[in-house]
Amino acid sequence: MPISRIIHRKTFRNFSGEFEAIATRWSGMRLTKDRWTVLGKVTDLKKKAGSESQPDVAQCGPLQCVLKPGKKETDGKNRAAIEKIASDLGFELGLAVAPVILWDRGNVPDDQERYACLIAWAFEPAFTWEESEHGLGTADRNKAARDVSAIWPFETWIAATDRGGKHLLVSLPNADDVPQTANIDYAFSMLYVWGNDPAHGSLAKPNWCAPVPPDQAAIMEIIDRIEKFQETTLRKIIDDIPEGFLQKSQKEIIIVNLLNRQRKIRAIYS
Repeated sequence: MPISRIIHRKTFRNFSGEFEAIATRWSGMRLTKDRWTVLGKVTDLKKKAGSESQPDVAQCGPLQCVLKPGKKETDGKNRAAIEKIASDLGFELGLAVAPVILWDRGNVPDDQERYACLIAWAFEPAFTWEESEHGLGTADRNKAARDVSAIWPFETWIAATDRGGKHLLVSLPNADDVPQTANIDYAFSMLYVWGNDPAHGSLAKPNWCAPVPPDQAAIMEIIDRIEKFQETTLRKIIDDIPEGFLQKSQKEIIIVNLLNRQRKIRAIYS
């Protein structure tokens, strides 16, 4: 049964039609069945700074993605599943979160992880905000403020940590265009923060670290959408994650915490 869509007239996504087609397709899927080729490290091929998960670049046809390892037995972070859940929740809310698809790689060498995810670049070339700040003037920042501000309450809802300019991709706009932005890297959220606690009580507004002036109307619009997010849709997104990526008990912890936090966000942003 397909996930029911939240219908809204306003979106906080500024992607190309081709990219939105990928995002729409992946939001209704859990596992990729396409044939992917691993090309090498992101640090080498894309000249991007390294991260804890040491991601690779994978390619299928003309599409290149970040290949992020799923989890390590030594840390149990369930990176792939968390990235996928955050992406699908963001898509349903109309937020500029990069699309993610899970990849069960089957039999792989001992130094590789079977359970992984693929994260699509929203545009090429893709720079982090930190890398592109010198090319963005005040007018560009003001234009991007609406889309960037909308992500703040969402990241509060999912307990996203370790956020900053390195987690916001941006394209340098032409003339009067609005900068395209895409939010990435949500491995340090949800289960990573909540652990085995089925009712984590901590809920606080994170410090405003976005490089734009906050757009209060956008912030309140997303809070409204979060409050109206249907439990059936939420459960569908999480329950359909294959067991190899996330255990049933872990899924329920995520569901319970998201439902508990759903109607508490408005108070801390008012």
